[in-house]
Amino acid sequence: MELRNNIERTKSILLAFRALRISLVGAMVLEVISVFMSWGAIVQDISLIVTTIQQLLFYSNIGLTSVATVLFLRWFYRAYENAIIIALDEKIYRQHLYQQGLGLQFELNDAFWAWFIPIINLKRPKLILLEMWRIYKIPTSITGIDEGTGGIIKRWWTCCLIAVGTIVIVNGVSNFFDTTLVQSGVLICYLLLLKALRYIILIIKNIAESEGFFTEIGSEHNFHPFYN
Repeated sequence: MELRNNIERTKSILLAFRALRISLVGAMVLEVISVFMSWGAIVQDISLIVTTIQQLLFYSNIGLTSVATVLFLRWFYRAYENAIIIALDEKIYRQHLYQQGLGLQFELNDAFWAWFIPIINLKRPKLILLEMWRIYKIPTSITGIDEGTGGIIKRWWTCCLIAVGTIVIVNGVSNFFDTTLVQSGVLICYLLLLKALRYIILIIKNIAESEGFFTEIGSEHNFHPFYN
């Protein structure tokens, strides 16, 4: 049984997330400028320019988010598929997973459908990624993030949920509160999304490093074969 090639998917999603991060930073900076404009600290003459750029960045964020979502789902599915392959390796299971009480709780298809089923998508994607992380973190010496406990994943998921909740609240109350308060909520949302992007980029890079590790030991010790 062979690990599936996930290198190109990893490169694509990292590029998409970095582009989205730049776009979000730009949108956040313009939102700050808008706040100062509402306070009268910046001349109103540039309001049309700021508004135009904000609209462009709004559509840019929507487009980049859509592309990043598709690329992330493709990467996530392939990464979990490789985690299953690693976990089903008899030698790895006997020497590592069994001793730590680790095993597979989910099916491969859950790595896709868990994101779209209401209620379930509030928790199961995080649990799948945690399971994936613990399997990939068997060689904990290659990286030191949380030593396999998955704390970074919990922080990423918390940021995502709070950001989504903030967006819903801001949209719901935007007609009842003053502009400055709404803009403050938007800025909080941007900060949470940027924090979440930082976490998920680190997670993806670490999992990619672990995939490379298992590929190498496969070639050296017949422990696991090369990517096909």
